[in-house]
Amino acid sequence: MWRDSGKVYGARKIRHALEHEGVTLSRRRVNRIMKGNGMAGSCSKAAYRPRPARPNDDPAPDILAREFNGYAPRTHLASDPAYVRVGSSWAYVCLPGDLANRQIAGHSVGVGHDADLVLAAFAALRFPLDECVLASWRPLCERCFSAV
Repeated sequence: MWRDSGKVYGARKIRHALEHEGVTLSRRRVNRIMKGNGMAGSCSKAAYRPRPARPNDDPAPDILAREFNGYAPRTHLASDPAYVRVGSSWAYVCLPGDLANRQIAGHSVGVGHDADLVLAAFAALRFPLDECVLASWRPLCERCFSAV
């Protein structure tokens, strides 16, 4: 059962699955059996990775000034990549939204949280970006639009 889960299930999930099959064991007993056989559940917490500090010397102008109302359609877009749990791994989704009517204007899905994800989302738009103001997460936005 542990191998069938991709070595992800811990004692709680294995106990619950066994209970569904009609086998009654305590979680502690399942845990002892797992430890005795060298089995352990997979932890889904992200590992800390230290990165070099990059000070932000030149602040970007605040064009929107936190005012998200009163714009014409397709002139002001905002996006922010988010992560979604898919099976036993994570996927990232970027949904640029139109601030005028609060509709999703495009989308992009990927396995990495990088500039290509945001670029693909804006490339999926069905209107030109000539006069658009784009708001996104600052460090990612800098990497995206320095590549364009």
